[in-house]
Amino acid sequence: MFHRARHARARRRFLRQRRRRLTQVMIAVHLAADPRSMIYGHRPGDPYLLADRFRLDRRGDADDFAVLDRVFAALNDHPHPVDVEHTRRWYRHGHRSLSVGDIVTIDHRRYACTPWSWDALATD
Repeated sequence: MFHRARHARARRRFLRQRRRRLTQVMIAVHLAADPRSMIYGHRPGDPYLLADRFRLDRRGDADDFAVLDRVFAALNDHPHPVDVEHTRRWYRHGHRSLSVGDIVTIDHRRYACTPWSWDALATD
């Protein structure tokens, strides 16, 4: 009897952890074309260039800001071990590092890079 109860608890714990497994999100990175954006940050109407688009594995319990920090690290040459290929491809294309004023899109949610964090932008 005790063994069955312990087995049921272990199975529930396994299923909870399984729900938190990896899911893929689409990341799009837009670099600011105006050099003043690196000083003033994102301003509506500034020109942007689509620099890269890729899929990223994300844990089910990770929020958008954890994903944004991971993208920032990868595109500033200190990647998470599983993101090394994204970093290599980024610099192979001759892109500059991700900076203030650039925009990162996670699925359809847009965020602008600021000096301290990320600002959520309204979707179009």
